[in-house]
Amino acid sequence: MPNVKIRLAAVRANAHKTQEEWAKELGVDKQTVCNWENGKGEPKMSHLQRMSELSGIPMDCIFF
Repeated sequence: MPNVKIRLAAVRANAHKTQEEWAKELGVDKQTVCNWENGKGEPKMSHLQRMSELSGIPMDCIFF
């Protein structure tokens, strides 16, 4: 499987958001976003759906 942490950071960058801005839009704290991007946790499906909406990247491209 491709490196998920790199993809999550790329998705955020595609939306032109900082970790803090991304966290606010997803309803989590900045540390949670940092943990996802560093492979220390995984976002819930609802967060992935919102990431897809905000970034314009289809969900299947985020993880697969």
